[in-house]
Amino acid sequence: MKDTSRRGLAIALTLAFLFAMVMGTGPGVLLVNHPRSFLGLPLLYTWAIFWYVVQVMIALVAYFWLWRDAGVTNSAANGSGTEEDE
Repeated sequence: MKDTSRRGLAIALTLAFLFAMVMGTGPGVLLVNHPRSFLGLPLLYTWAIFWYVVQVMIALVAYFWLWRDAGVTNSAANGSGTEEDE
């Protein structure tokens, strides 16, 4: 992945994660603080679970497209992680 696209993805994921944090446990809770239910769960719990899943998905995308490649690149640059070291 090119550095410019990686940087853009990192910024987008960071902003999305911050938004999910605000909506999940921050002021976004006030939007659904009603005594209703969704699929048998209180609406507030469903709201929190949804935003938790969003945060997990963002972390998985970051792992597979940002962090994983960066770790391989760093270890290759440092000379570690090769069979010669063993």
